[in-house]
Amino acid sequence: MSEVRHLLREYRRIEVELGQTFVTPLVSELVAKHGLNPYVYLARAVVRDWGEVSFEQVLDNERALKTGQGEILCQYDLEPGLPTQRPLQIVIEQQPSATTTIKLAME
Repeated sequence: MSEVRHLLREYRRIEVELGQTFVTPLVSELVAKHGLNPYVYLARAVVRDWGEVSFEQVLDNERALKTGQGEILCQYDLEPGLPTQRPLQIVIEQQPSATTTIKLAME
């Protein structure tokens, strides 16, 4: 993760703090068995690239970021060749405990 953080600081400003990060068992399996790199998606999330979400979700994310309250939801289509068609979601809880969960949609 330090490489990603270094590159982001050099090229784009980090605007979202992730807090403690958790990965669900299904995502962990994709990482271990199929080479999924979740850091690519985390790097997008911290620079406010919310991925493939609705306009309403973008507004909700921006509101949560501005107020420091609530949840930020990011959703990204995964690269072809993985054994799932479900998008990857990153859920960043701003308060009270600043945590991030990486999961598959509908998980």
